[in-house]
Amino acid sequence: MISRFFIERPRFAGVIAIIIVLLGIIAYRNLPLEEYPALTPPQIVVTATYPGADAETLYKTVIAPLEEEINGAKNMIYMSSTASANGIALISVYFDVGTNSDDARVEVNNRVQLALSRLPEDVRRQGIQVRERSTDLVKVYTFISDKRSDVDLSNYLAINVVDELKRVRGVGDVVIFGERKYAVRIWVDPDKLAKLGLTPEDVMSAISAQNEEFYGGSLADEPTSKMYLFTYRVKGESRLPSVEDFGNIIIRTNPDGSSLKLRDIAKVSLDAESYATSSLYSNKGIRGKPSISVGVFLSPGANALEVGDEADNTLKELSKNFPADIKYFTVYDPTVFIRASINEVLKTLTEAIVLVALT
Repeated sequence: MISRFFIERPRFAGVIAIIIVLLGIIAYRNLPLEEYPALTPPQIVVTATYPGADAETLYKTVIAPLEEEINGAKNMIYMSSTASANGIALISVYFDVGTNSDDARVEVNNRVQLALSRLPEDVRRQGIQVRERSTDLVKVYTFISDKRSDVDLSNYLAINVVDELKRVRGVGDVVIFGERKYAVRIWVDPDKLAKLGLTPEDVMSAISAQNEEFYGGSLADEPTSKMYLFTYRVKGESRLPSVEDFGNIIIRTNPDGSSLKLRDIAKVSLDAESYATSSLYSNKGIRGKPSISVGVFLSPGANALEVGDEADNTLKELSKNFPADIKYFTVYDPTVFIRASINEVLKTLTEAIVLVALT
């Protein structure tokens, strides 16, 4: 009955067919293209750092309080936690498919704030990060340098590359794998500590007390008994800016007026904050070169092809200002698979249309 209706009205059937084709073309141009369908639940990652803590201590003092508060969040389905030996705790919270990721992040962040008072002071000082993390990697670039150390290279990328890539539309996050953040590393000599009757806690207390922002107040400020034309702010000393200043931290003052300084019992150097991970790059002309990799994650619903092309163009423009010793390579690119799949679909569709037209 329905088929007879369209057979007797060929013009109406033709118009309907044209409308369906146009709608298909519009939908095709606006589809979010990714390597795999969006079947994975939204993921929110909570990252906390407890310097010097082992995995067991990290779990008991950091992960357990956070999990207790996060558990029961709206639309949450499950969560998993990882405590590493280098003092980093990761809690991945997964939500029902279709949950708004921004609402999920706000929900988790609010619950993390409730647990702050139960966390160690060192953890609160380091800060807790709550981020949306997509599992879709759209690009991974690796950078090498013939002159710079991996610490210098990582710092250059963090300042000049990462922020620019994050501004690309459709990018969810940009991560430096094996990042080497600058830090003042203090290597204490245990034999000297034992000889002088000191403990590591004494050294840490001295560093914390002398590496602070000091405020001097003000002069001629109200209320005063006299009238002054100006009020002067007294600027105190800021945090220690150099390795030499850290070496001059006074650990103990002796009765004879002499002092024991940090450099007398420890080696102080400016180096990487962590050496937990490292990466090497090899190709036909390069063999086992130390490198720093940068991963670009896709935001939910974004077009992988457009984001990948825009990231490539952005990095190409940035590379014009790179120092001559820095080179980069694309080591992971799922858009190649996506383009090949689309081409095969178009090829199959064209063949089907030709065969239908011939019959």
